[in-house]
Amino acid sequence: MVLFILLAIPWGAFAQGIGSGLWLDTLDITETKAALFSQAEGIGLPEDVLDELATALGEVPDLVPMPLLGACLGIPFGPVEIEVGGGFLTDGILRGLGLWPRPGLDLTEPPLHLDFRLFAHHLALALSPRLDLGILALSFQAGVTLLGGNLVPELESSDLAVQAVIDGLGLTELAWSAAGGTLGARLELGLPFLRLFASGTAFFPWDQSPDTWGIQAGPWQASLGVVIRF
Repeated sequence: MVLFILLAIPWGAFAQGIGSGLWLDTLDITETKAALFSQAEGIGLPEDVLDELATALGEVPDLVPMPLLGACLGIPFGPVEIEVGGGFLTDGILRGLGLWPRPGLDLTEPPLHLDFRLFAHHLALALSPRLDLGILALSFQAGVTLLGGNLVPELESSDLAVQAVIDGLGLTELAWSAAGGTLGARLELGLPFLRLFASGTAFFPWDQSPDTWGIQAGPWQASLGVVIRF
């Protein structure tokens, strides 16, 4: 987010478009699910519990969306537009929107207190040739993206046996970081100065830095929001 602000401030005066909305990254948790099951096996959980865990993990998709609150600037550069964009999400934002309780979540069977800390970010730079037809505009995008984040689970129990199982799982920070190229397209619809936009992007990672849980950036990104054109 800091990088996005540093880039946006000097370029904002030259922007011909300013947009904001919802950004979506995808995270590949295939290896994460396997690592979690391996941890459960390693602490000697009963077979029936392992079967239930395997079934539950099988119902979780390998690619999960990571929504972020984002903004972008479009700066004219000859026949193309330079687009600078970024987004972020924190547990504080989720709590402020009422999507997660501020003190965490208490479960009674078994007795558990569940909470987490989260920070995710996304920074992108792209060249974008545009075709503008007044109430409709289509653009193609080629650029680079940096993304990453960390999720710190906080799980506690008043039941000593349950807490021992939790300690045995060795829950640690889940983190991901990636850099890569992007190719995508964007559609704008509405008045010439105020439009809705939607975009879809394929992500081609050059460098991935998954942690011990194996979370990696997924192959797809998207955004949806409103853009003001000058």
